[in-house]
Amino acid sequence: MISTTEIRKLTNEVEGLKREVGRLRSMLISVVGEDREGAYRASIVRELLEAASENPSHDYTGPGSLLAQLKHTKR
Repeated sequence: MISTTEIRKLTNEVEGLKREVGRLRSMLISVVGEDREGAYRASIVRELLEAASENPSHDYTGPGSLLAQLKHTKR
């Protein structure tokens, strides 16, 4: 059986790996950073990477949840 300490250690390790993969993905996009038409603007790439790294503000669980969230935020 696995102990609570080992679970915490593994959880921390997984979280660290998630952050590392995110950084590697960001680096890869910045290195590749081109499409058929030419280079992406660095400011757009930076803005997209920052948005992708943020925690989501909403959790959409099904087709009705988006509409419910939109109705809730209008108030």
